[in-house]
Amino acid sequence: NDLMKLGEVAERPPYTTRYAEMARSDADSVVRATAIRALNRSREAGRTQLFIAAMKDESDLVRLEAAKALNRLPDPLAIGALRAVALNDEEKKDVRIAATEALAHYKTLETARALIALLEDSDFSVVWQAKASLSQMLGKDFGYNEARWLKYITQEATLGG
Repeated sequence: NDLMKLGEVAERPPYTTRYAEMARSDADSVVRATAIRALNRSREAGRTQLFIAAMKDESDLVRLEAAKALNRLPDPLAIGALRAVALNDEEKKDVRIAATEALAHYKTLETARALIALLEDSDFSVVWQAKASLSQMLGKDFGYNEARWLKYITQEATLGG
């Protein structure tokens, strides 16, 4: 019980304030990634800008944790960063998968088109996640059929922009 209380305390300021400082400026990428993970776990509102900025970090581990955080704490401002990572075939596979998974929370035509484009990716794990994200986002399952997904979003789906 005392450990649970300690965990709850560590998920609030001043701890989360320090995690944010470490995520922004620590020289060690493992520390930055761990700080982002701690902030993700805390679900503290107002940290998504930090996660979006971390999507451009030089470390793939930091980018991975940022994508996971944006999956759990969606922010419409993250769409561009997540799309860029998901569509970048030079990005690490795990980071691409995490970004593709996070895109399921952003129900826009632009996001749906990006996910549909990923159905043609050369890495099946990214393709699989794109299909899963489309199904979650739209409540439909057209498998890996890009044409059926495109037809659905252009003719039937009500998406936000």
